[in-house]
Amino acid sequence: MINTNIRFNGFYNSLHSDIIDDAIESYYTDDNGLFNYDSISDNIDYKTIHKDYIEVFTDDFKSWIKDNYNLDIDFKDLTLISPRYYNYSTDVINCDISNKDNTSLMTTFKRDKNFISYLENETTSRSGFMSHYTFEEALSNKDDILSDYILNYLVNKFESDNLFMLDSYDFIYQSLH
Repeated sequence: MINTNIRFNGFYNSLHSDIIDDAIESYYTDDNGLFNYDSISDNIDYKTIHKDYIEVFTDDFKSWIKDNYNLDIDFKDLTLISPRYYNYSTDVINCDISNKDNTSLMTTFKRDKNFISYLENETTSRSGFMSHYTFEEALSNKDDILSDYILNYLVNKFESDNLFMLDSYDFIYQSLH
């Protein structure tokens, strides 16, 4: 197994926090159309909501990868890593993928011109940004880092295409009881 990260947009001022907020508001809006967050805030278990959310998110992400790249990547042992402060980074989904899945990712994306261009940009230091890896180091998978770059590339495409739209808030509603 390879430990890697999915650097999605996180739960701070993002599409994902909006989806959760909308579900909470629709669940707790009374018959008169009124919603008072302060009166229900103690009833909300964000830790459980976020845990359930990243499971749904990675399932949708996995399906999107399968549909768009014909790769069947299985994300295991999902853990949400949240920064203490959101001024430098946002939430990350830490997970494991099999060596076989990792090899499939690397084989596919080392030949993808768009990914190679993305990787060159992401590994180029510039004013205000110092890359931890050179392009050559990342491409040769130093410290098993290539899967992180590939998953970053894919999740950016996945989220920018606005393909992550939950059909149901049921999993959020269940944690509100």
